[in-house]
Amino acid sequence: DMLVLSRAGLAEIDPLFLTDEDLVARRHRDDKAQELLSMLKPIHFPIAFPEVFTHDVLGFGCLIGKPPWDKLMVKEDDYWLPFVPGLAKLKGNDKKKSIQQASKNYPIEKLSLDLLTKESKLMRTHLHPGPWPGAAKGHFDLYKMFVWRFWSLANVDGFIGIVVPWSALSDAALEEWRSLLFSNRSIIGIVELRNTKKWIFDIGSQIVVALISLSKKGDILTIKQSGPFNSYEEYAQPTHFLKLPSSSFATWTRNSSVLSFPQHPSVINIFTKLRSHPTFDSQSHVWHAAPLYNELSLTTDKNLFEYSDGLNKIPVLSGASINTWSPSWSAPFGWIDTAIAERHFMSKRKNQSQNKRSIYFNLNKTILEDVSTLSFKRSRIAFRKIARRADARTIIPALIPPDHLTQDGLPVLVFKDNNADFEAYVLGIFSSVIFDWQARRYVELNVLSRIICNMSIPIFHNCVLAQR
Repeated sequence: DMLVLSRAGLAEIDPLFLTDEDLVARRHRDDKAQELLSMLKPIHFPIAFPEVFTHDVLGFGCLIGKPPWDKLMVKEDDYWLPFVPGLAKLKGNDKKKSIQQASKNYPIEKLSLDLLTKESKLMRTHLHPGPWPGAAKGHFDLYKMFVWRFWSLANVDGFIGIVVPWSALSDAALEEWRSLLFSNRSIIGIVELRNTKKWIFDIGSQIVVALISLSKKGDILTIKQSGPFNSYEEYAQPTHFLKLPSSSFATWTRNSSVLSFPQHPSVINIFTKLRSHPTFDSQSHVWHAAPLYNELSLTTDKNLFEYSDGLNKIPVLSGASINTWSPSWSAPFGWIDTAIAERHFMSKRKNQSQNKRSIYFNLNKTILEDVSTLSFKRSRIAFRKIARRADARTIIPALIPPDHLTQDGLPVLVFKDNNADFEAYVLGIFSSVIFDWQARRYVELNVLSRIICNMSIPIFHNCVLAQR
């Protein structure tokens, strides 16, 4: 227990101190230590399962389970939703004031929130330095630590069956775990389940679940993949497995992601043909573009937003503001003063011009100092970030007019050359059913930058077909 606290940085322990049993016992009985341990509830597997960890072959021969999917993050907004009707629709200071008033009206619930926040912070502190490379990146989801723990607890010839969100097969935080599985050729099979009408778990009906079978011994040359299944009746029927070479995914993705395929014999041939074209960010294209996310961040730029229209104000669009080829599908998310926007983005572009990874790197100084050349001064391609492969369309693009900005939910494409023909060509590709079908193989809940950059797009040729 004391070593657990020490690794988490919650207790200072001299190595020599561990040789003194009386001193260890006194420190362990300390009120502060007991309070921390009561929250962490650590389990020591060699002590809990001595029959498994005291033989020549250490570890379990088979592990089957569903790890917790909880996020170690308490969102104040979500906590107060049941107590404040209409809170979700409020913005800015109005939302802040409502939460402050709720804290006064419900003192017991406020204490409960404080305790949850404290426990969540303690768990993150404890788990962050643990033996799960990369899993603590981004959202602190418990299942990301558990998949590593499943692997380490299985013996060298062990088998693992694990139930996780499909995002475990694509999330950047588990890239090293998936790379280990692929390099060891450990994946036996993957079943994709969609939680339609909550037939699997009583959580969101849009959740996609993965049933993964692994062999710690490895040397599995072919992965069996089946699904998606939308009900138990579908799942229980005799099904056709796609058989995929273990080495394929390394050529199809850049972070060892597992893709979702319909169960049809010709699907892999079709997908392989699409992947013969260069990726969006390839230097083979005559145009050079990059997806820009968080043009205006809801977190760091929230002080710039206004929530009423007026003179000299620029609309700020969200994902919900557009639909396919319709840039004004619904109302803007908010507005921003034109002069403030110009100062903000002139400064931002100047800083980005020093970054080798930026589309603005080494931008001509004359252009850099000309406010009229800011990207939002001209029409741009935008697309919804939040999308699912089960939706009618996954890639939802639109050409937004000049003097329109976007927030987190609506990325835009920034072209270095500002060539209208190239942009029209890319907009046409993004709007096609074929491009959308390709995207569905990668997307689960969000159209991420790494997905867009990895999408295959045919080379532009100045011919009648391309012009169409």
